[in-house]
Amino acid sequence: MFSADRLPTFIAFGDEKDPKSIFKIPTGDIGKIYPGVRFRGLDVEITNDPVTSKLRERLTWLNTPRGTEVFERDPPGKLRAARDKPLGFLITKSHFFGDGSR
Repeated sequence: MFSADRLPTFIAFGDEKDPKSIFKIPTGDIGKIYPGVRFRGLDVEITNDPVTSKLRERLTWLNTPRGTEVFERDPPGKLRAARDKPLGFLITKSHFFGDGSR
């Protein structure tokens, strides 16, 4: 059995076409978001291979030009602690790619 407090953060999108619809799936509650689904395990494989084009096809906003921000950001001069920011303020497109896949 797995320990829910040792799992990585799982995210999903209310609408995959809208990066601002990102939300965090509460640890251990995947079945509440996706009825009938349960977490049974996780395998992680480290590779130097680039990410396949399937991710770019599914999340088309990942194809925006480098430097184009697709997630929400605080306006200049507004300082908030990371713990007070919504998930969309803490993530960038680069979180979706391994080194060399951009």
